[in-house]
Amino acid sequence: MNTTECVNASGSCSWVPLLNIHCHEDTQMFLCSLFAPICLDRPIYPCRTLCLAVQAGCESRMRNYGFPWPEMLRCDKFPLDNDLCVGLQHHRDDERGTTMKSNQNQTKCSPNGT
Repeated sequence: MNTTECVNASGSCSWVPLLNIHCHEDTQMFLCSLFAPICLDRPIYPCRTLCLAVQAGCESRMRNYGFPWPEMLRCDKFPLDNDLCVGLQHHRDDERGTTMKSNQNQTKCSPNGT
């Protein structure tokens, strides 16, 4: 799902600035899985670790612009990674400061929504 489709699904343009500051590689994945989740027998929402990673990357930058982390994005309300959920796709290698693609076998969201 692309940014436009995700924004249309959420019914709001208020999330575009969060995507535009590029504060975490998985921000779009997180927001799309929240506002336009994949549906099987039930919606597949973001995992808690995905939320925590995006929050860790974005919250301070949001605060710098005068925006608190939204209550609706509280990470404790998302399922643990052992549940069926959309997990972290990238992780930071803190020693080298590089971003690595996750090797976890978890649900993935592609740009074309398949």
